[in-house]
Amino acid sequence: MMNTWSLRNVVQSRAISSHAHMANDQSVTIETFDALCEQCKVREATEFVDILEDKEHVVDLPRLLRLAKLCGETEALEEARVVHDCITAYHSPSDVSSYNTIIEMYSDCGSIDDEMPDKSSETWCVMMRCLAKNGEGELAINMFTRFKAEGNKPDKEIFKAVFFACASLGDIHEGLLHFEAMYRDYGIIPSMEHYVSVTEMLAACGNLDEALEFVGKMTVEPSVEVWETMMNLSWVHGDLELGDRFAELVKKLDGTRMNKESNAGLVAAKASDSAKEKLKEMMREGRKKPMHKFL
Repeated sequence: MMNTWSLRNVVQSRAISSHAHMANDQSVTIETFDALCEQCKVREATEFVDILEDKEHVVDLPRLLRLAKLCGETEALEEARVVHDCITAYHSPSDVSSYNTIIEMYSDCGSIDDEMPDKSSETWCVMMRCLAKNGEGELAINMFTRFKAEGNKPDKEIFKAVFFACASLGDIHEGLLHFEAMYRDYGIIPSMEHYVSVTEMLAACGNLDEALEFVGKMTVEPSVEVWETMMNLSWVHGDLELGDRFAELVKKLDGTRMNKESNAGLVAAKASDSAKEKLKEMMREGRKKPMHKFL
């Protein structure tokens, strides 16, 4: 089932004398694993994953994540490494909540950024994003610095994680410096995804004017995703009129997008005229936004 990694090789050195008996016994069931977790027997539960694998039983992701939490609670770093490898080998989770659990596990073990068995670029990206989501934006940026210090060459994906971390910190200056360094230092031509990421970074921090100026200087025609980002974040920051202008542009570029997204609950409904008037009354000073040439 596994190619480059075998859980058996990882836990074999710590195998307990009861393995042979348990493997030949009818007690080799997922319920036994659950009981070991319930009793907080982390080492035995981790070794039991290997026994279940011998019997061609794969422990599901929710159970492994439960074991990961137990590893953190008991500060069992060696077992934490095994559980992380097992999760990656069996399930390759890409959802943020799973990686949050892994990060919390290592954090509780006192090793949040050191224990990454598979130090691929994707692994660094996910860890940086999860750190930023958990309010550790500075640590995420420090991870990027370490990533480079270890001799790794940044790729297009990790820069998106950098922009996300900068947005979480509200540090648009550093984010723009990294954007400039993409091509200057690494020869990476910004993709539309990068433009969307930087636009989101600027606008999410409330810098709508700067975001619009950035879009205006793009060397390629902005995609509907760029304008949709501006639309949503204009509404989030209370500029309903500007958001509605972007909404009209989004409709022109993709007539079906608004309906689909709105039905899915991903995009706020268009602000009513009465809501606009209320907001105008509350915001005593109004300022006119510089409109992009496309508006």
